[in-house]
Amino acid sequence: GGRGREEEAGGVLMMATAKATNSMAGTMEPDDGFYNEAIDLDHAWMKHFIPGKVFDQTPNTNDQEGGSAGGHHEQIPKIESLDFHQSEQLMVSVTTDAAIRIYNTRLGQQVKSFFSTKYGASAVQFAHHPNCIIYASSRNNPAENDEVNNAIRYHSLYDNTYIRYFKAHQDQVLHLSMSHVSDRFLSSSKDKYVMLWDLKSDKCQHRFQPNERSCLRPCVALDPMDRCFAVGLDGGGINLYDMRNFNAFHTIHGNRELKFSSPPVSQLKFSNDGNWIAASVQEFIYVYDIKPGGKMDAEKPTYTFKTGSAGKQEFCFTPNDKYLLRCASRTSPPPPVSLLRIPAPFAALPRAGD
Repeated sequence: GGRGREEEAGGVLMMATAKATNSMAGTMEPDDGFYNEAIDLDHAWMKHFIPGKVFDQTPNTNDQEGGSAGGHHEQIPKIESLDFHQSEQLMVSVTTDAAIRIYNTRLGQQVKSFFSTKYGASAVQFAHHPNCIIYASSRNNPAENDEVNNAIRYHSLYDNTYIRYFKAHQDQVLHLSMSHVSDRFLSSSKDKYVMLWDLKSDKCQHRFQPNERSCLRPCVALDPMDRCFAVGLDGGGINLYDMRNFNAFHTIHGNRELKFSSPPVSQLKFSNDGNWIAASVQEFIYVYDIKPGGKMDAEKPTYTFKTGSAGKQEFCFTPNDKYLLRCASRTSPPPPVSLLRIPAPFAALPRAGD
């Protein structure tokens, strides 16, 4: 996210913005707490970020499918996942009460809400159009088979209808990763499969199990240019695959001390330039150098951050790839957003023909 970062605190979203101080005076005028001009995200700026807006998530009290919800009412819904649109000033969140909420990140306002009561919602991602999202199911209907219960839904927010269902997984879908440049996306599931999809078809384009077939909870991430993708393995290992042929061209073995307990990779993110990949495993975030011509060390990460929180951790790279913003899953009091500084300069990817 380059337009601020919203994080989960029970049923609360917090959106961060920069606050001008006397030491930074004179260069920009704030407009409703946001700046119209680009800023260089250096350490002086980053340490002045403060919560700009807090949203209380109204519990779901309705009873209809496709626009309202009920049956699984929770007084304080927990946020399952959130995503920023790549070009529009929008953010989407899904909660445990099956609510889907759209926010205008410029104004700091909720603009739409929908509900997916029957099957729930998790792992939400924007498609390219700002009125379209994909998400996984989070509830099982005993009357349906596994493919229906674990289907991925392609939802039009314009008219609140489902455009398409993606059915193939036999167990809960854990992660989705939408391409930035095409209609393809990846899914990973407790059924141990990773699948490639295209928004234009309900048929799975490719499916495989990672090399480590004992991996019970794979995590997936597409790089920003669709050149490769990563699969996070139990124990903290990462396989990198070529998108052209799905061959694994590099393996990061991860922390060997974690192999015995085999914790899952809970989050996996490429940097915006595709030169780095970061993985969250228990209380650690590991950052690996994967840029062309770089030193791909299969054993040691380039940087290791010990966060002190063993739960699920949401994090992202800042737009300039010099920092990680990270939030723990603690719900009370509201969790702090931590700034993790990458100490070394980041080299740019070579352009085609260089």
